[in-house]
Amino acid sequence: MSVAEILGWTKGRLLQGNPKTVISSISLDSRKLKKNSFFIAIRGEKYDGHNFLKEAFERGAKGAIIDSKFTPTYFLPPLLRFAKQNGGGGLRRGGKKILIQVADTRKALGDIAAGYRKRFKIPLIAITGSDGKTTTKELAAHLLSSRFRLVKNPGNFNNEIGLSLTLFKLKKGIEVALVEMGMNKPGEIKRLSEIAMPTLGVITNVGQAHQGFFKDKQGIARAKAELLGSLSKGTAILNKDNQFFPFLKKRAKGKVITFGIKKKSDFQAREISSVSQGIKFKVNNLKLKLPLFGYFNVYNILAAIAVAKEFKISNQEIKKVLRNFKPLPHHFQLIKLRKFCLIDDTYNSNPLAFREAIEELARMKTEGRRVVIASEMKELGKFSRKEHYLVGKFIAQSKIDFLVTIGKLAKEIGKGASQAGFRKENILHCQSNEEVVKSKKIFLPGDLILVKGSHACHLEGVVEKLKNQERLTSI
Repeated sequence: MSVAEILGWTKGRLLQGNPKTVISSISLDSRKLKKNSFFIAIRGEKYDGHNFLKEAFERGAKGAIIDSKFTPTYFLPPLLRFAKQNGGGGLRRGGKKILIQVADTRKALGDIAAGYRKRFKIPLIAITGSDGKTTTKELAAHLLSSRFRLVKNPGNFNNEIGLSLTLFKLKKGIEVALVEMGMNKPGEIKRLSEIAMPTLGVITNVGQAHQGFFKDKQGIARAKAELLGSLSKGTAILNKDNQFFPFLKKRAKGKVITFGIKKKSDFQAREISSVSQGIKFKVNNLKLKLPLFGYFNVYNILAAIAVAKEFKISNQEIKKVLRNFKPLPHHFQLIKLRKFCLIDDTYNSNPLAFREAIEELARMKTEGRRVVIASEMKELGKFSRKEHYLVGKFIAQSKIDFLVTIGKLAKEIGKGASQAGFRKENILHCQSNEEVVKSKKIFLPGDLILVKGSHACHLEGVVEKLKNQERLTSI
C-alpha cells in the first residue's frame, strides 16, 4: 500500500516523507520489522509504542504513525526539526523517513486494515459469542481449509489490534477469511465489523462473559447483535437453544440458519453420547464421532458444520475432516496421568462455561472421585460474589465429590456449595496455585479432576506442574 492510501484511510497528517512511497508490511513491534515495513506506535496498558520509535527507525522502519500527544523532535533528522521550527515550509516531502500523525494510532490501525480489506472481494466469516468462539472458529477453519485457501486470526487475536493484523495477512489467492470477534463493552463488535466487513456471521451463544461491563445480560445480547447489524444481506448462523435467539433473529437482516440440540433447528444434534475418545452424535443424515469432550462442544461443532454447508462442503468430507480435528490446548482437554486424570479447562471461565464444564464432568465415568479445582471468574464486576456463589450451589447439586477453591472470590464458590448441602469436609480452600500443587488431599488414585478458572488466574501452570510431578514419580 502507498503512504497516500494510508493518509486517505486514516485522515492523518504527513509530517515528513514522500506520499508516493510504497510499504509492504505493518508492524507494532519494533523487534519484528521487515524490509519496507511501517511502524505504528500504539499506547497499551504496559507499553507505549512511542518509546520504541527510535529503535524502529534504527532497525529499518520505512516510516511510522504517531499520535497527536507525541512530540517527535528529540530524535528525528535535523531536516524535520528545521521544518517544524519553520512551520513546515515545503520540506515534508524531502525527509527520508516517513512520519504520519493521527489523533489515535489504535483507530488508525483499524482504519488501515479496513481500507486494505476492501481490496479483497472474498467471503469473510465473523464468529462471536460468550462461549465457544475459539473452538467454533478452529472447527470451521479445519473444515474450510480442506477445500479453500484461508486466513484466520491465530489463538484469540480477537480485538481491534488482533483482527487488524489478521486482515493484513490477506493476499492474492486467499479465498476465505475467518475471524473471531471478542468484546467487553458496547460498540466493540460494531467497530470490529466496520473493519472486517463480514459476509457471514455466527453467534455461538449469549451468556455472562464480561458481565461486569454491562447492566444485564440483555446488554450483552445487544452488544453481540452488533455483528448482525453489519451483515446487510449476509447470512446469520444462530443458536436456537439460547434464550436470546428471538431477540437476535429480529436483528438479522438476511438469511438465518439455526443450530441446536433441544429445539428443532436446521442443524440439530440427536443421539448424543460420550465415548472413550470423545463424543458422537447425529446431525440430519450425518453420523459423527470427534475427539472432543463436552456436551457444550456439540453446539460448536454444529455451528461449524452450518458454516461448511454454506460453502457446499459434502457430508462425506465433513465426516472425514472432523475425525482428524485435534482438541485445542486448555479447552476441556483430557490428560491421562499415571494415577489420575486431569481435565485442563484453564483457557478461560465465566458462569455459563463453568456450569457446562461441571455438567460434563458429572456425566463422565471415573473410578475415583470427581474433583473440581476452581479459581476466580474475572470481569463480572458487581455480579462477582453472586455468580461465584451460584456456581457453588450448582456444584452442590451435581455429582461432584470434592471441591478446591483458589483466591478470595472463589471462596464464594465454597460458601455457595456448603450452604446448598455440600459436605464442608470435602471443601478445601487454597490461597495460591502453589498450595494446590503441594496438597496431598486433592489428588487420589483414580480421580477425575477438572481445573478451571479465568485466564488471568494462570491455572495452566498448575496443570503443567502436576504433569511434571507425575513424570518424576513414574520414573
